[in-house]
Amino acid sequence: SFFTVKATVEEGSDESKKISCVIDFNIFYKLVSKFKNEFIKIDLSDESLKISSNGTYYIPIVIDESGENIVFPAVEDIKESDITSSGVIYADGIKESIEINKQILSKNNIPSQLNGYYFDNNVISTNGNVISCSTIKIFKDRVMYSPSSINLLGMFEDEIKFVSTDKVSRFYDDRYELYCYKMIDEFTSY
Repeated sequence: SFFTVKATVEEGSDESKKISCVIDFNIFYKLVSKFKNEFIKIDLSDESLKISSNGTYYIPIVIDESGENIVFPAVEDIKESDITSSGVIYADGIKESIEINKQILSKNNIPSQLNGYYFDNNVISTNGNVISCSTIKIFKDRVMYSPSSINLLGMFEDEIKFVSTDKVSRFYDDRYELYCYKMIDEFTSY
């Protein structure tokens, strides 16, 4: 799996340019999930994505056979008529939920409905044997996301704006934009 990283790079006092690149999601996720520090800094260069936390790591940008950066088509903007909910959540609540619930999530191959973050009046996670519940209220509506989606959402700072449809949520701020698919089929089983 791959994903696109977009950034604005300052090129002097008044100029900036927007760049994007594609990187290997599995490498990125494995690195981010092993960081012990609360904050992660991401910098983008022409050749790699630099990730800094309790160490500094470089993930190579995926290029095609001619040496050019691969560019995926942009994810279609969510149509206003499809929006089922929108608002603002706070990164502190997401980070607290991760801290409380991450130890319980299974690293084995179990059904996905037993390995996600279920948001309702609390945040619930399970590994099939043990359940973890925190009393943090984040979303108004019931929703379930994968652990990797929530870990990536934990990179945001302060206010996180979002719009959701029945299938996907778009989280964004001034620096990041993240599209997360809801675990719809799993949700009804949970």
